[in-house]
Amino acid sequence: MGLNVFDVRLTNRDGDGVVVHLDQDSRPDGGYVLSQTIAAGAFRKQLGRMWVQAGPAMAIRGVGTRTIKASRLLDTDVRLAGAAGAGIAMGTLFGRPLELSLDVAGTQDGDLYQLTTSLTGVWF
Repeated sequence: MGLNVFDVRLTNRDGDGVVVHLDQDSRPDGGYVLSQTIAAGAFRKQLGRMWVQAGPAMAIRGVGTRTIKASRLLDTDVRLAGAAGAGIAMGTLFGRPLELSLDVAGTQDGDLYQLTTSLTGVWF
């Protein structure tokens, strides 16, 4: 059904800094929607054109008629998780940088997890 990825970055001139990352995905499951949300805060280290990041996360899953809302991360059934990612600058499009990235997040027992590859334009 879909995948949403949202990043907010606060970095210095070298690209090192903090990233807040939110992944939401959903898929059909019978007549319902199985969805999960993982939110992470990570430290990012720039290595030339490449970067790596890692940090703690929160995860939640739901089954219902719609995708779960990110506000459910404030509920008591949220689970602790971890997240990591790596990426590389690919060039520019319309004068804006493009990045190819691979992100992974999940709970310690592997019950909730996401593996995401994305091509991202940096617009701000």
